[in-house]
Amino acid sequence: MAFTFPHWIRRIRDPQAQSSARLRYMLMHALLEHSGDTRLSYLARDVGFDHSTLSCALQRGRMSYEMAHKIEAKLGRQLVNHEHLMDPLSA
Repeated sequence: MAFTFPHWIRRIRDPQAQSSARLRYMLMHALLEHSGDTRLSYLARDVGFDHSTLSCALQRGRMSYEMAHKIEAKLGRQLVNHEHLMDPLSA
């Protein structure tokens, strides 16, 4: 799935900050499409992670292999794929 990111995300110069913004945007978009809700605490609970673990991954700008696969399995590959969750700059 190819994302078209908003202009404010594309303008971010720092790669880590842009990665974090892209990851948050992709995840929020997928959550909204999937359930109509963007509460990360529910997603974290559903995939077996603590809310703070998910928040740290968003802040870091990338997810672990295990976390990305669990989120893809929960939300569906048509909304978000694990490769983009692990490397948001490739999306």
